[in-house]
Amino acid sequence: MSRYGEAVVVVGVVVGAAVRGPVAAKGKREQSTVAAATDAKSASRMFNARAETITASPAFRDAFRRQRSIVPVDSFYEWEREGTVRQPYRVSRDDGLPLALAGLWAGWRDPETEEVRRTFTIVTTTPNEAMADLHDRMPVVLDEAVWDRWLIDGRAGPTVDEGELLAMLRPTDAVQLRPTPVNRYVNDVRRDGPELIEPLSAASITAATATAEGTLGL
Repeated sequence: MSRYGEAVVVVGVVVGAAVRGPVAAKGKREQSTVAAATDAKSASRMFNARAETITASPAFRDAFRRQRSIVPVDSFYEWEREGTVRQPYRVSRDDGLPLALAGLWAGWRDPETEEVRRTFTIVTTTPNEAMADLHDRMPVVLDEAVWDRWLIDGRAGPTVDEGELLAMLRPTDAVQLRPTPVNRYVNDVRRDGPELIEPLSAASITAATATAEGTLGL
């Protein structure tokens, strides 16, 4: 599944020790169901789990202990404010490989349809050096060296110490990120195509900012 206009561009299924099959995945631009939810309405309010409060949050603490997952993505979007204009950036790995985001998963029965839903949330943390100028939050990007440890759920053996897990959620530059300015079409939920991820030149950004500010009468 791939959508150009999602806040997170998902390229595969969520990977977890006990996950069976694809997991519902949509970005912030469209409502999403997530881990620890018991109905779609509450799920839409829990798209992200903050690393700093994950062990205490009633919504996420149980999933953090036993239902951790990896969310593979092409990239994610963040926005930088330039005057009165919010400039979107597509953030991807510098080497072009998919990113592995820390996630939590859950399976729950929809009380309205009786359908069993498998859903997830993405864990966020404070920004690393590459992201600090763009936003005060970012998804937790897991280095390949910790993937196996992150997915151990204790069902078939010893669990992973909570302190070790929390250390994985700290901002790191182990995975090199590349923020790339893209067209502000991203801000329009009606658009969804490859033009949303095409890089913008510095001249294009300057021209677009001038046009936007002129429209606002600044």
